[in-house]
Amino acid sequence: MSLLADEAASAREAAAWTLSNLACAVDNKVPLREAPGLVAGLVSLLADSSARVREAAAETLSHLAWTDDNRVPLREAPRLVTGLVSLLADKAARVRKAAAWTLSNRACAHDNKGPLREAPGLVAGLVSLLADTKADVRETAAWTLRSLAWAHDNRVPLRESPGLVAGLVSL
Repeated sequence: MSLLADEAASAREAAAWTLSNLACAVDNKVPLREAPGLVAGLVSLLADSSARVREAAAETLSHLAWTDDNRVPLREAPRLVTGLVSLLADKAARVRKAAAWTLSNRACAHDNKGPLREAPGLVAGLVSLLADTKADVRETAAWTLRSLAWAHDNRVPLRESPGLVAGLVSL
């Protein structure tokens, strides 16, 4: 996927958003399951210098984690969860929101559930987002915590999460 490695951030962003749309467009889906280098390329973009590229990569991974007929196996994707957890502290609100949403989809997608309970900083990062300055980020963090509390095969223990209840009650 050479566009995902293009020197121009605008080209990387456009490529990631196009892949996102192709993953989930009802009447224009393209089978992405077997695309060589797709997941690795998108995971590498989670660390891109451009916030717009990081957001596009996270959103695309969110669609690939959830969309039924175009779901890509993400369980074995090295650095995916750690990359998303690190984005929970990103300077850009839209990146924080996209990372939280992708983690929510990753937690609940039937065949994309994986060991999120071992992800260092996951719950603390989401709890900190409950106090974010942006309402949509707070809302997405709450939904993601709901997914982690509910997802039967991927439930994350939240009982001993400092600030969790206080953060939810304050919303």
